[in-house]
Amino acid sequence: MPFVLRLIVAVLVAVVVGLGSAWLTVGEGWAFRSYKAGDWTAWPEGGSATPDPYSRAILARTAQIPLGGGEGIAFFASRDSDRAPLRGGCEYVLTGDTPLARLWTLSVVDAKGEVPRHRSGRTHFHSREVLRKPDGSLEITLSPLARPGNWMPIPDSGALTVVLRLYDSGAANPRTAGALIMPRIEWKGCR
Repeated sequence: MPFVLRLIVAVLVAVVVGLGSAWLTVGEGWAFRSYKAGDWTAWPEGGSATPDPYSRAILARTAQIPLGGGEGIAFFASRDSDRAPLRGGCEYVLTGDTPLARLWTLSVVDAKGEVPRHRSGRTHFHSREVLRKPDGSLEITLSPLARPGNWMPIPDSGALTVVLRLYDSGAANPRTAGALIMPRIEWKGCR
């Protein structure tokens, strides 16, 4: 009987560890072939013709359509410059520069990966409409309350992720990730 009991315990441990690690990998983000640039993370292989099995599972779960390597790349930030999670009801300022790209878009998604609705109707910024400072840098305020200048509405609560999509950009090359100049996301306070 002790052998059967040990066998059952071993099988249960193997199932829990196997399923748990798969759930964490698929549920919490892209674990493989990602690279970081500042506070931002990108997965250039997500839109390739041969994504790894975990990327396929994440795409199936989230129903995302990633950018192909020739189209561009998307960078995601779910934490501010102090590594605190981004959350609704707070105010953040995105400052600095973006990597070179023919066009870029900036949007905010909630914990489900959906763009939150706001009464203002604004869902994103793109590089051709943003107001820049005299030195060419940008400053975009992310807040539930309207602000002067470049303002991106965010919800009153919940986890958030900022998505910066670069189209026709050399930033999709992981070898250049360390040299990329990415905007900073600074926390300014919460209501």
